[in-house]
Amino acid sequence: MSRSFLTTITPSAYRALLSTSNPSKRVIAIDATWYMPNNPKNAKQEFIKERIPNSKFFDLDKYIDPTSPYPHMLPSNISIMEQAYKDLQLNLNDSIVVYDKLGIFSSPRAAWTFSLFGHPKVYLLDNYLNYKQSEYPIDGNPPPIEEEEQNKGEIKNPVKLDQDQFNENYKQQVIEYEELLDLVTKKKK
Repeated sequence: MSRSFLTTITPSAYRALLSTSNPSKRVIAIDATWYMPNNPKNAKQEFIKERIPNSKFFDLDKYIDPTSPYPHMLPSNISIMEQAYKDLQLNLNDSIVVYDKLGIFSSPRAAWTFSLFGHPKVYLLDNYLNYKQSEYPIDGNPPPIEEEEQNKGEIKNPVKLDQDQFNENYKQQVIEYEELLDLVTKKKK
């Protein structure tokens, strides 16, 4: 079984990577903050109040498997992630750096999702709190245009993901709950 690991990146390494960004190979920060249901905070509202400059918000409750009986499950249909790429105005040449405001809580899930769907350059920021403590720039102004409004136009080169590649990655990296339960119960016998 082939294993894929996420690459963590320090705030200073992120800033260095950011300096290499250009129109054909952008470096995009992705805020994947998600709060437990018992927390009154709203991740999208927190994003609007404060974020790494030019970052985009990835909603873990939006890009899910709508057919799963369980909440927040990984989408298995590439069209859902193609929509995420469209909504976030991302392309496969982008290096994406994923973070969350809690440190490292929900960002690994989002980074892994992008990686599983075949995004070639995914980094996990270690971590937003360290970034902020290092006094790197923070944007506290409302985003100039809400994502939904910005993305009503047609994207020049929409991302087309490879379902076969996703299926292979999924088979190598994911075990279904039912499979795990079956393994555990067989071992007990």
